[in-house]
Amino acid sequence: MPTLTGIVCDLSGSMRKNAGEQINEVRGAWARSIFNVIDDLIRHDVSQDDSVFAVGIGASCKDSTFDVLTTIEQFQNCANTAEGLNKSQIVQNIFDILQTEGARNIRKWATSTIVERSVSYDLASLFLNMLGSDREFLYFFVHECLPSSCRDWDNNGGDDGGISGLFQSLYSSAVTSFRQATERDIEDVVQKAKAKLLKNVGAVCTVQNASKIVRGCVGQTSLTDERVTDLMKMVEPFIYGGTPMYRSLDEAFELLTKNEYMNHKKMLFILSDGEPTDHGNFAEISACLLNAKVTIISCFINRTTVIESRRLYSEANMFWSQGARFLYDVSSYIRSDHLPRTIFVKHGWKIDISNNQTKLFMQVNDPENIHDACELAKNVVCSQDSLSDLLASVSLDMYIYQNNIDLKAPIQYKDTCYANASATIIHLATKRILGREGGYPDFENLRQAIIDKYGYEGYITLEALRDFCPQYRLQCNDNIGIGKALQAISEKRPVVATFQLTNLEWSHFCDFYTNKPKGILDKTVINIAKRVPGFCVNTGHAVVFTGYDSDCLRFMNFKGSGWGDNGFFRVQNADVLGMTFIDVFWTSSDLTSNEKAYFKQYGGKVADDLMNKFVGLQTATYTCPLCHCISLVTEYEGTLHEVFCPKCMRKFVCNESGNILAMNIYLTTLASKS
Repeated sequence: MPTLTGIVCDLSGSMRKNAGEQINEVRGAWARSIFNVIDDLIRHDVSQDDSVFAVGIGASCKDSTFDVLTTIEQFQNCANTAEGLNKSQIVQNIFDILQTEGARNIRKWATSTIVERSVSYDLASLFLNMLGSDREFLYFFVHECLPSSCRDWDNNGGDDGGISGLFQSLYSSAVTSFRQATERDIEDVVQKAKAKLLKNVGAVCTVQNASKIVRGCVGQTSLTDERVTDLMKMVEPFIYGGTPMYRSLDEAFELLTKNEYMNHKKMLFILSDGEPTDHGNFAEISACLLNAKVTIISCFINRTTVIESRRLYSEANMFWSQGARFLYDVSSYIRSDHLPRTIFVKHGWKIDISNNQTKLFMQVNDPENIHDACELAKNVVCSQDSLSDLLASVSLDMYIYQNNIDLKAPIQYKDTCYANASATIIHLATKRILGREGGYPDFENLRQAIIDKYGYEGYITLEALRDFCPQYRLQCNDNIGIGKALQAISEKRPVVATFQLTNLEWSHFCDFYTNKPKGILDKTVINIAKRVPGFCVNTGHAVVFTGYDSDCLRFMNFKGSGWGDNGFFRVQNADVLGMTFIDVFWTSSDLTSNEKAYFKQYGGKVADDLMNKFVGLQTATYTCPLCHCISLVTEYEGTLHEVFCPKCMRKFVCNESGNILAMNIYLTTLASKS
């Protein structure tokens, strides 16, 4: 399911005061952090339909909001005409443009000295760029920002001795006596021009386009410090004003509830000190966002020590400031059965679990905490791995790992990837049926049956599934794209993925995972769009799509546990390899009456047992089978295949289905980054 991410960036004067110097990035103002927040939240997209918008609050030129991304986009698209010039030269060039375009008396109204004193170098450079590249802004500047005494009074030039000539004479006389500009006059012009440059909120960008805007160019893989410095030069002259928080939430709500995003997962990430300077109906706004199924994460920026950093709260404190309570109240609750809680416990965060839920509200006074908050936000909204359907999830993923152990991984022989993928997906689909009549087909027997029918030299995976699925009361569908594949994964249904590569691309593929077994493959390694048509011999492959998060898609290959990451590999998105997907599933009509009755009687109890274990993960202990020392389960690291004891540092296999350590390791490996 595609996502729509909204970001509210507080750049107000109160934020400048409350944040102080405690959350500075490498250099410069704390506001630099907002660009890293935007980049963190949009860094990867697993679906082409993922979208984002960013609402800026704190404009100094008007007590309003502005569109961060489109405002930056217009600035970076203008030519850099100020490069290599000092401020005096920039001002003279501005005067030249204005004189040519209708403000012929600009130098009589304003001296270069007073302009240089009133306008910063960065703002003067920005004005020169915009005046030279944007005709609409140039016209507005001349006719709406400057006083009428700066403009031509006789656009036709007049004729000597005529009425127009007399008028021109009177005009010339008046010009010599009009008042020259003061610093206040220059400031008034600047404020009008700045307000015009800030774009109104209303645009939603694709994640790809937003990444291009923030990073400055296509293909840039990360946000550099130099780029952040450039972004600050663009926006700093416009910020540190008021905090119209209510208006920003209203505008975010309008974008989040547009019809075209009806089927998107929705997240609103707020970075603020929570002190509104406007008024609104808080209860109504909160209710609307809740009804729209928007997950709201709030980062409270403040130097206070009353609120602990690296902690999620389930109750507000009476000693908190009004801003903290505002952001706490607007934040969403997260249930204890959501996976990211485990990750943050392992990162040293404290998480309140009162009433089996906590608020997505956190105090932030350090850049690293902001990055952690972004990771939490992405995993809450983008990850498929929530425990609401843990009954299926745990058994499926543990099946995969245990088969990698017990069977020494389902390694394909010759060109039998189609059989491995088909047998795996059929077995996993049947495992989702509790108390299945006839039992569960053995993976080895199922794979061999498929190979016996279609051979060792390769076959069409879809045809094999269409043949074998009905034998096990299953259905298959190949008419799905990445969106429906992600939805299937969200419903705990691994799907088959197929792709084709040239011989050279296969070489790059193998080299990448040999050198970076836990790496994320992207288009910098393989770019199928650059193939030469008619000169490529493509070799197909079938794998199993087992999971995804905000960073990548995760697949099980059939090269054994020694290949890649214990037999698995990661790809940034489906376009990298041009993947197609096949969904294997069953519906209630495919179940027998006995199977339905079994689930009704026992399904709830099994799920409840797993949920109860999850709630206790923060305090649960486990005894190492090697050194027999007792440690918190959150202190163990590794995968189900290899768990490392925090005491003896030796490894063992965690294959006891449903035990508390297996639960913790399972959750952590699914959501943690490479």
